[in-house]
Formats: sequence, C-alpha cells, structure tokens
Amino acid sequence: MGWLEPSTTPDELKNAGLKEKGQLSGVIKSSVGFLIARLDDIIPEQVKPLADVRSEVADEVKQEKAVDAFYKLQQKVSEAASNDNESLAGAEQASGMKATETGWFSRDDVPKDLDFDAVKQAIFNGGLVGQNGAPGNNSDIISVDGDRAFVLRISEHKPEAVEPLEKVKAQIIDTLKHDKATQQAKAQADKLLADLKAGKQDVLKAAGLTLSASKTVDRNTQDPVAQAAFNLPQPEDNKPSWGVSEDMQGNVVLVAVDKVSTGTMPQAQINEMVKGVTQNNAQLAFEALLQNLRKEAKIKYGAAAQQMQ
Repeated sequence: MGWLEPSTTPDELKNAGLKEKGQLSGVIKSSVGFLIARLDDIIPEQVKPLADVRSEVADEVKQEKAVDAFYKLQQKVSEAASNDNESLAGAEQASGMKATETGWFSRDDVPKDLDFDAVKQAIFNGGLVGQNGAPGNNSDIISVDGDRAFVLRISEHKPEAVEPLEKVKAQIIDTLKHDKATQQAKAQADKLLADLKAGKQDVLKAAGLTLSASKTVDRNTQDPVAQAAFNLPQPEDNKPSWGVSEDMQGNVVLVAVDKVSTGTMPQAQINEMVKGVTQNNAQLAFEALLQNLRKEAKIKYGAAAQQMQ
C-alpha cells in the first residue's frame, strides 16, 4: 500500500492495532473485501526546526489574515449594496473603490473582466433588470476564482432584437469574403501539401511562399499549429513531414516537422509516477489475491462445522 499518514489511513487499518514492525493483523473486513495487513516499517513523526519553516508559516498566517479581511469586506459591501438598492454608491463607500461602467455588450462579447460563468448568469438571467429595461436591484456578492468578488448593477438594458440588414450588411459581406478566402486558402494548401508529399520541393517558390524560421515546440503548448505538428508522422530519411493547420488568428498554414526529439521529465514527476504505478499494482495484486482466495475457499457450516470444533 505504500506509506500512509494518520490522516490517510483507512479506519479499518487504524483499528487493526498494528504497532510493531513486522506485525500481522487479524482478518480485516474492508470496503474491498477481507484482508490481512503487515506493518513493514514506521517513520517517526518529524518536526522541522522553526528556522526552516519560518517563512512558510509567516506566508500562511498572512494568507489567512488576508482571506479573513477579504471575507469581512465582502460582507460589508454586500450589506451596503443591499441597503442602498438604488445605486452602487453604498457599495463604493464600503469597499473604498469606484464602480466601473462598461459599454454595451451581448452574450457573445462579454468583457474579459466579467467573463465568468456566475457573473454572466447573473447578468443575463433577467433578475437584475427592472420593468421595461429600467435599472433593477443590485446583485448579491458574486465570488469567483476565490479572490474576486462582484456587485453588479444593470444601468440600462435592451431586449434581444434582429438588427436591420442595412446595419449589418457590411459585416455580412466581410464575413462571406473571409469565409471564401479561407476556403480558397485551404484548397491551395491541400494542393501544395500533395505536391510536397510527392517530393516537389519547388512548389513553394513557384507559389511565392516561404517557410518561417524553424522553432522547437513541446506537447504542452496550446498553439493549434504545434498541436497539428504532434499529430503528424515522424520525419524519415531526412525528409520533413508535412501537414496543414490553422493558427490562432484563423490563417491557413503549412506545417513541416523536420525533427522529433525525445522529451524529458523532471525526476520529482518520475518519482510520483512510479509511486502511483506501484500503489496501483499493489492494489491489483491484492484484488487478484482476494479473488483467488474466494475461488479456493472452502466454507463448512452446520454439522460439518461442529465436527471441526
């Protein structure tokens, strides 16, 4: 089972009374069946010198005080916003901060500072809007990410509506042009890709295209081009592996993978993986043992059991 601390030791093992190295328990009934445990070793609890943990303790105390102050301020602001439901003046005074007013926005273009599910739910569920779009009540305190809190007030609201064609005509035309250009770029990229895979290296020059400077990327990046590169086969015979992708701006790009290097993993992460695999293997072995014991067990009852006494 590996090393267990008191806080992570199952109650069944705690009650087994294992105190000495090498000591075997009796039969223990657990959530995974019956088992017998052996205590292989004990590491005494260690108390670090204050000098070694002083900064850590100080940071923890500061964090606890900051959290307490934050929640007290939240309560104060919440009461002020509730008592003065006609404006945010009370909340401003209680918090010592100036309220910020946004411009118009819809569900599709929420400002980054407000882009939290709980905040968007409060804004668009209708509870903060008065009659005929007039300002309604202030919201309750909305906490997000553990260290942010909002009090919302909708100063003006427009119901959802379909905009006149003349107003969005230019936007529609731009969108159609962009979509058509993207389709053409993808078609051209696919044709170039087929030629490059066939070994025709001069097609890029003929198309007036050049590759950007090569760079090394790792698997953890969120760049869609890098992700596409990791889906390509490894290059062979000193020839790049080619593919097509789109970058974060929606541009169609050709991807060439020249070399793949074996990644490395920090030793601490390796140790954690080994520990996890070891514990998992131990659990599998234990479950297999239980299954075998159940399969081979012979249970006598009634008259047969009395004869054994």
